[in-house]
Amino acid sequence: MEAENSFISVDWGTSNLRIRFISDPNFQIQGEFFYNHGLKKMNEIWKESKEIFPNKKNYLLEKLIEFIDKTLFEHSNIKNIIISGMASSSIGFQELDYSPIPLDLFNPNIILKKIKWKGKTISLISGIKKNDDVMRGEETQVIGIAEEFINQEKVLIIIPGTHSKHIYCKDGIITDFKTFMTGEIFNSFAENTILSQSIEYDNFNDEYETSFISGVEQIKNGRSLINAAFKIRTNDLFKINSKKDNYHFLSGLLLGEELLKIDLSKTKKIIVYANPQLGKIYTMALKYLETNKEIICVTEKKLAKSQALGQFKIYQQSISEKSQLSNYEV
Repeated sequence: MEAENSFISVDWGTSNLRIRFISDPNFQIQGEFFYNHGLKKMNEIWKESKEIFPNKKNYLLEKLIEFIDKTLFEHSNIKNIIISGMASSSIGFQELDYSPIPLDLFNPNIILKKIKWKGKTISLISGIKKNDDVMRGEETQVIGIAEEFINQEKVLIIIPGTHSKHIYCKDGIITDFKTFMTGEIFNSFAENTILSQSIEYDNFNDEYETSFISGVEQIKNGRSLINAAFKIRTNDLFKINSKKDNYHFLSGLLLGEELLKIDLSKTKKIIVYANPQLGKIYTMALKYLETNKEIICVTEKKLAKSQALGQFKIYQQSISEKSQLSNYEV
């Protein structure tokens, strides 16, 4: 018999697909699998095979089951799949509307659509919105850590990424959030401009701290980002910095630009939700910018578990008598 907390947790984003098997009352992950088949790539593949698969929704559903089967994890007794991220967007199975903020993290009423496919029930979670911003997926992570880190305090959660999210919470409620295109702008500068010839990737370590902080300092002192970025070119031409130093200088510029926009009046504590390397440089930049707030880094391992827990809480809320937002499709 399938345990109440047994389900397949799926995070299908623009760039990546993550599949996790949850079959434990404490939401421990029994198996975790990662594929670089994000929905942007899957849409491109589908367009090339539309004659064979004219229906995109059915194509993506079929491919999802194939990816799950490919893990070779025994899941025949697990009937529920809960999926968040871009799967509920225009590039996913079906575009669902966003749920508005404020959002109660302990009773998360978020639009959810159920789909029957190949003996599985797929619960498709939407996202949240405000007047000028949206998110899909990150809200599940915040819901999953609410009891441990948020509760009744004023908290800012930072989730770095292609589009970094700053999520403000008060009294267990998401009251505001902002999106920063930090990762995407970094990649554009590093790959698609003249600066690409002056940059070389290397993992962050202590030898790059000076270059990174130098970038943050430029923004802290009021220098324009698009002006300061050209220093990468001149630093290379005049042999002031190595290409690897320039990489971390650019990182400092963009993190400085992102973090300088924090509304400190809305938070007493900052939670950085990232891998150890990103967590380290975000913490370093926050301290250099003199935010004077308690900073907590949440590990990747906890991130994966909290996302699954957040998905399950949304699922539970959707089937409760209080929720009027879910519907069912066969």
